Formats: sequence, C-alpha cells, structure tokens
Amino acid sequence: MLLLTPIIALSGVIGCTDDTATDDTSTLDTDADATDDHTHDSDTVDAHIHGLGFWGDSKEVILGTHEGTWRTDSAGEGLLPLCEYGDFMSFVQSPDDPDTYWGSGHWGAGGYSNWGFIESTDGGVTFDEIDLTGQVDFHALGVSPTHPGAIAAVYSGGLFWSGDSGRSWDYTSWNGGPTGLLMGDPAVPVLWAAGSSGIEELRGPDLDSTTVVSGSVHSLDAGPLGLLYSDSEGLHSCAADFGGCTTWPGPSGVTPTHVLQDPDALDHLYVLDTGSSVHHTEDGGETWTVIVEGG
Repeated sequence: MLLLTPIIALSGVIGCTDDTATDDTSTLDTDADATDDHTHDSDTVDAHIHGLGFWGDSKEVILGTHEGTWRTDSAGEGLLPLCEYGDFMSFVQSPDDPDTYWGSGHWGAGGYSNWGFIESTDGGVTFDEIDLTGQVDFHALGVSPTHPGAIAAVYSGGLFWSGDSGRSWDYTSWNGGPTGLLMGDPAVPVLWAAGSSGIEELRGPDLDSTTVVSGSVHSLDAGPLGLLYSDSEGLHSCAADFGGCTTWPGPSGVTPTHVLQDPDALDHLYVLDTGSSVHHTEDGGETWTVIVEGG
C-alpha cells in the first residue's frame, strides 16, 4: 500500500468562467435553444451527466456533466447553469455539508489538463483543486454515509481512498471497473464496489474481497436510510450490512447509474440512467417522470 504525497493547488478555480480554460478544448454549451442568460427553455442539457445530488438543502437537483454543473428549477425556468465549463467525469455531494461537492474531470474530451480531486463549497458554482492535480481523472467517486470526509475513487488500475475530504490519499493497485463505489471506515479500510458480479466488500490493508450482494448491480450510492443500489429487480435501500432492504420498482426500460433519495420524503427517489436522463418518483417507484434529459 502506497501513501501518496499531497499536491495542494488552491490558487486556481476550475472551469467556471471561460478565462479559466488552459486550452481550447472547453465544451461550453452553445445550444441555440438557450436564452441570453444560458437558461435552457426545457429541462435538457446537451451533455452527458455523470453525477447528481440535491442543490444545497433545497429539493432542486444539481448535475455534474460534460459541460459543467447545472441545477433544476421548480419554478419552470428550465435548467440553470452554475459552472458552465469543463468536463466533470465524477461528481458527488458531501453527506455532511449540503453546499459541498467533490469531483474530478478534465478540459475537453481528449483528457487534457486532468483536474485531480476538486471541491466546491459554494453550491457547485466554483471549484478548487485540492490534491492529485494533473495526475488523475477519477471516473468513479464515492463517499461514506457514516464517516465524514471519507471518499473512495478509482483511476487507471488503482483504488484510492481518503479519510480527510481528499487532502491526502492511500492507494493500492486494483483492476476493477465499478458501476458504483462507496467508502465505509477509512481507518480499516472498508470499501464497497458494485459491478457485474455483485457488490464486493473490500476490507483491510490488502483489501480482501467478500461478495455481499450477488448478481449484476447497476449502481451504488449512499442514502438517508443507508446504502442504495439498483439491479434488474429494482431499487434497494439497505442497512450498512446490506440487510433489511426496502425495494422499489425502478423506471422501466433504463439502467440506473445513480439513485438519490430525499431525506425528508423517503418515497421520493431520483434516478440517473445510462442515457443521461433523470427520472423522479413521488410514490416509491409506482410512477416515474423524466425531469431532465441529457445528451
């Protein structure tokens, strides 16, 4: 196991104004349907969506996309831009501070100028480079529902984890390609990785693997009731040992990549699918409505 040396770079803001781009590979949205203030007149964004959360402590949904961060607007204004530039490849919300988001990505589709691990503390409007700048472009990023600041990530044959909100990282080689990733106790450590063979619990310095959920698992997230995952049978919310699960039907005909649960109304669920659409149910999955269409 290798302890990576922190590389702190707090001087720059990632991807939120056109003069922050370091090359000409920015994927700024220039959709003709956008108004002068870049508000889309329907809930669409012409970019792939890689992550979602709640916008602060509101019930609006924030999206991390290939064209920055956006949020919904229940007043009918369509999608509103927060940070319009840059290619977010992973995006998660802190379970402990609703205005804090973590992510990773790069400028443009070619993988230029990897951001490393970045953080926003102002609701997804600006992002600071925190660590691993220029070294990684995490495509999988997961938080802990029980340990503040515990984060797991995957990049290029390596599994990374942090117990201090990404200020320092442990690392080991790992060839998994997870559909979802969560952190437990970083001191042990304990991690969960979902994929085509189920959910693996990775434990201890050598990350010994035990299968805790069998079958192909599409997504793995943390929710107010514990652990959230999806498979061909639907959406599941489980205790920390993946027992006592509550199951709901998912939206028909799609494969979820993320599941989001409203802590104040547990039968209100949001699902991001592989086609970059966001679905919403207010009745525990009995009926679903598409609220965002991505590109």
